[in-house]
Amino acid sequence: MNLDVLSKSDPQVIVYMKEVQGVGNQQRVIPTTWTELGRTEIIWDNLNPKFVKSFIIDYRFEVNQYLKFVVIDIDNQHSRNLDDQELIGQIECTVGEIVGSRGSRLDRKLIHPQYPTKQRGYIHVRAEEVQGINDVVH
Repeated sequence: MNLDVLSKSDPQVIVYMKEVQGVGNQQRVIPTTWTELGRTEIIWDNLNPKFVKSFIIDYRFEVNQYLKFVVIDIDNQHSRNLDDQELIGQIECTVGEIVGSRGSRLDRKLIHPQYPTKQRGYIHVRAEEVQGINDVVH
């Protein structure tokens, strides 16, 4: 979605993970404890960015690992504070949903919490196995 007036949006994605304790039916999510895993690079003046930055996550088969992808339009490149940027949209999913999707690629509509019915664009998240290690994907 284009949120800039004189140019195109300058998107960046912030990836968060929610902590989970336990295995199988004994899992317990620690309430609203999102930990930032990192941020992609900023793609200037682009409505269809292809980010290069990847994130390495240990994939545990029987554990729900919750992820949140927050897509922002950078308005102040010198600030890491989200209040200084403009929210394009976000999604929440699990690592298992990404890995279990066709081609290990999850395609979802971005949603803005204040405007849930307004079109905000799409995000495509892909998982790949790290070479030489059978239990890690990024």
